[in-house]
Amino acid sequence: MGGVDRKLRARALEALAETLDVEATLARFPELTRETLRAILLEASTSADRPASGTRARKVVIYTDGASRGNPGLSGAGAFITTEDGRVVSRIARFLGEMTNNMAEYTALLIGLKEAQRVGAEEVTIRSDSELLVKQLEGRYKVKNETLKILHGSAMDLLAGFKRWKAAHIPREKNAEADRLANAGIDDRP
Repeated sequence: MGGVDRKLRARALEALAETLDVEATLARFPELTRETLRAILLEASTSADRPASGTRARKVVIYTDGASRGNPGLSGAGAFITTEDGRVVSRIARFLGEMTNNMAEYTALLIGLKEAQRVGAEEVTIRSDSELLVKQLEGRYKVKNETLKILHGSAMDLLAGFKRWKAAHIPREKNAEADRLANAGIDDRP
């Protein structure tokens, strides 16, 4: 995984679990920033497997979008998953708290990929209106931000679990349902 190595990530999560104190954890690991620790926690929260339902689709299309009201600001993630012929598999809207738009975009992708795993997909097509996210996944743009490196690494780890994957940048108007779900995640926050 890119960014923070697995051992450091595991030790930081263990320390946080032991103390339940963010400041103590950051003091113990000076190489971590608050933003990086947040990304580690988000990645860990999206990696918990849910039991598979009866819905199985070998090939799926994942539409993802992240929304941030302010940058950083209150954020939400939306993932809309269909079969290749357009049958709806899942709709997910999730409140993410305060983060940047790019962090929300990546978190939406992670949520969508985990859901694709849950429904048994073997091949995924990712469609996003985030040109940055798509080009970083394809390796055409470098990932420079430390927090995005963690999220990008998590996405690449998940993608490695599929037989095939591809990503496509689409216009915002072709991503309306994922956008609606991302905004619903913010609007319907607890």
